[in-house]
Amino acid sequence: MTCKGIGEYRAITLTTGVDQGTAFTGGAGNDTFNASATATFNALDSLNGGAGTDTLNVLDNAAAVATANRTVTNIEVANLSSSGTVTADTTGWTGLTTLTAVGSGGVNVTAASTTTITASNTGANAMAIIGGGGASTFATGAAAVTIGQTAVANAFTSVAVTGGSTIAITDKGTATTTGSTLKTVSVTGNAASDDVTVTANGLTALNLTTMMGATTVGDVTVTAAAATRALTVTLNGMDTAADGAATGAATATITDATATSLAINAVTAKSYDITAVAGAATAVTVNADVALQMDALTAGVATTVGISGAAGVTITADTLAAAAVITSTNTGGVTLTQNLTANQQFVGTASSGADAIGVAIAGTKAITTGAGNDTVTYSGALGSGGSIDAGDGTDTLLTTAALAVTATGSATFAGTVSNFEVLKFSATTGAARAINMANADGINSLISAGVDTGALTITGAAANFTYTQTAASNQADSIALASDVGTSDNVNLAFSAADGFTNTGALTVANVETLTITTDDTDTTATTAVFVAPITATSVKTVTVTGDAGIDLTGLTATTITSLDASGLTGTGAVEGLAWTAGALAASSTIKGSATGDNTVTFSAANTASTFVTYTGGSGADTVTGSNGLNNVVDLGNGTNSYTQAGAGNATVTGGTGADTISVGTGSNTVHLGGGTTANQVTVGAAAGLNVIDTTSTGVDTIVLGGVQTAAGYYTSVTGLAAGDKIDFSGVTTVARADGALGAKITLGGASTFANYLDAATATTIADAGASLMSWFQFGGNTYIVVDNTLAALTPDDTNTFQDGVDSVIELVGLYTLTTAATATDVLTLV
Repeated sequence: MTCKGIGEYRAITLTTGVDQGTAFTGGAGNDTFNASATATFNALDSLNGGAGTDTLNVLDNAAAVATANRTVTNIEVANLSSSGTVTADTTGWTGLTTLTAVGSGGVNVTAASTTTITASNTGANAMAIIGGGGASTFATGAAAVTIGQTAVANAFTSVAVTGGSTIAITDKGTATTTGSTLKTVSVTGNAASDDVTVTANGLTALNLTTMMGATTVGDVTVTAAAATRALTVTLNGMDTAADGAATGAATATITDATATSLAINAVTAKSYDITAVAGAATAVTVNADVALQMDALTAGVATTVGISGAAGVTITADTLAAAAVITSTNTGGVTLTQNLTANQQFVGTASSGADAIGVAIAGTKAITTGAGNDTVTYSGALGSGGSIDAGDGTDTLLTTAALAVTATGSATFAGTVSNFEVLKFSATTGAARAINMANADGINSLISAGVDTGALTITGAAANFTYTQTAASNQADSIALASDVGTSDNVNLAFSAADGFTNTGALTVANVETLTITTDDTDTTATTAVFVAPITATSVKTVTVTGDAGIDLTGLTATTITSLDASGLTGTGAVEGLAWTAGALAASSTIKGSATGDNTVTFSAANTASTFVTYTGGSGADTVTGSNGLNNVVDLGNGTNSYTQAGAGNATVTGGTGADTISVGTGSNTVHLGGGTTANQVTVGAAAGLNVIDTTSTGVDTIVLGGVQTAAGYYTSVTGLAAGDKIDFSGVTTVARADGALGAKITLGGASTFANYLDAATATTIADAGASLMSWFQFGGNTYIVVDNTLAALTPDDTNTFQDGVDSVIELVGLYTLTTAATATDVLTLV
């Protein structure tokens, strides 16, 4: 025991014996009584703090702390701590204003209503609090918390509980009645599936924080006497499945049957799966600083509901007064899943988020939404006084196909709605549906949601009309503009779904010159199918395709097309490019495939010398066929590509860094192979013109002579071949040459002509009969390889000269030494 002068601080240490008398009596200062050793705060101890603000510290790590048969007087602060259980009844102590109890094995405290309590339990053991007052706080593990359940008055002004499982809090005005002193209750992180009950006539604030469970969250119930009382509920992370989404399987219900107004605030952490029941509330406000999703708002007598905040609010179901007015100033978007009833009103003029509401058939109120991209569900014709004004933004009116047909069948509908930009309807089923956009109050965008099994006929559309499909149609649908006499009419077509779908009927778009097409893969998984969209548009000239999913436009066979640009397709997979087989294009046309996806394109054109196709590919794998036999200009891009030119035509084909397989026809073609280390192959047909090939690859190219040239001057000229490159002669040898090296080159006198060299290379004798022969020479700074087929078939009239249509020649630009270059099955490898 340490003592100081009168009026000064004293530190008094309790003993294992009975502590009484003047030695355990404080003075005028702020004295401290310490029972820090085991078994030093014992029965029959009598402590008197005297004057000042005195403190009793009891720490017993070997046994439970108890207070029975101990006398404590004039000590204002008590700190009781044990590794076991703290069992404290301080109602017989005089002067105690603050009590702290910490027990690992549980806390059971009884205190006078003038004592503020702080209690914590480090284990999952029950906590029971009797009496007490002021702003008190409690914390425990996953165990029950009971505050004020017995016949002892308390005077708590606020109660905060952290942890716990089942929590029961009662404001005891007297031993037998419910009081009105308790104003605020805060619960943080109680066990997921356990309930919280609050019995308090004066409760005005309920704070619920981090109440998240694997599957459920317990309900919170406030019981209070009927009186005029406003309750504010603050939600900070309440979620039945802790998944950050509306789970649907469970809901956390907050009930206050007597509060006359209810305010719900969502702060800091998002909350989901909330049901609020306020049977006596005539006014409800919801403010969301963070996202809030409510399964239900049940306030049957509420005539006003105000929704505010910067985050989204979703209320799945609601029960409100028949003439309730819901006013939104929210900027994050309000979603009311349940339709308003006929006399309820949504006032969203000042709401700038993307609102989603539904109106009743025969609704009589003026419904407004604000500046966001809002969606309003239309259930049928409005009643007297009913109207819907969607305000600014790109707003959507959602309905059924049948209602859309009825609505646009007359001018009445347009007089009840305003400021909508999109009409979205469920799939057409059964009978054909006709929608007249001229009666749609200026709406110029139509969305068909679902698989159409009934034909859809759209008329009266304005310029730049947009039609969106979210699922396939098996019908021959059609779109007609109100005026299509212009020369640059455009229709926008959009195909949107989680994966591609196939229209089995062609969509007819009559008398328009431009189609703008967009694809949209609406989920995050990889696309596995393209959108297949046959389109009949006999007047279209320009087609532009953008989006993140591939499209098959094989049914688009309009001969009027002069431009089809799909370079705006951004996908990179095998089903994320363009697939198109053109009709017989009547004029020169420009075609661009996806810049990144795989393209499969076949084009043709009228057989005139002045028409051709210019094609540009990208980094994907392109398979391109030019079946028009004209002077096409083809840039394949850097993927693994193939191009096949059928028939005649002087094509210009450019490859990239990928592996290109190119086959040209009988014209004078130019082929540019790109660089890189991937293998390329160029096949030249039975040429009736000079073919020019160049490459910057090194040792990976194969030139295939696929047919015998028709004349000596119609050879193939190749620039850039290197060691390792190959020339395949198997298509021009009548009988395979014997494998082996070419041997020495042919050398003639300085005055010899190119024809002399060709004749010398084919001056075979009957002794050489039985196989095609191959020889080489250099002329004019270039190298030539000649295939002599004359005697391969034992032709009796051999003239020992180059024979057009029988023998073949290829030019290698530059001087090559081919003496040791050898053939294997008529494929020559350069050395």
